[in-house]
Amino acid sequence: DYTKAINLKGNVPIYYFDRGFFYLQRSEYDLAEADFKAALSLDFEDAKLALFNLGIAQYQLGKKTEACESWKRSGEDALEYLNKYCN
Repeated sequence: DYTKAINLKGNVPIYYFDRGFFYLQRSEYDLAEADFKAALSLDFEDAKLALFNLGIAQYQLGKKTEACESWKRSGEDALEYLNKYCN
C-alpha cells in the first residue's frame, strides 16, 4: 500500500518513512536504507527518528561508518547504539 501511495503522490516523506520501517522489520535493509534516505531528502518532520532507523539499516548492511554517522546525527536517543557499535 505504501508503494501505491508513493506512486500516486511520491513527494510525501511519511510514506517513505513508513515503508522503510516496514522493510526494516522484514530485514530488507537495502530497501529500508533507500526509503529512509528518501524521507530525509523530502524533509521528513522527524529527521532524528529517520536517521536512527537509517543507522540500523546501514549497520545491518555492513556500513558501520555510515551507520555511526547517522546515529550521531540522530541525537541522544542513539547514544546506546553509538557506545555499543561505534567505539
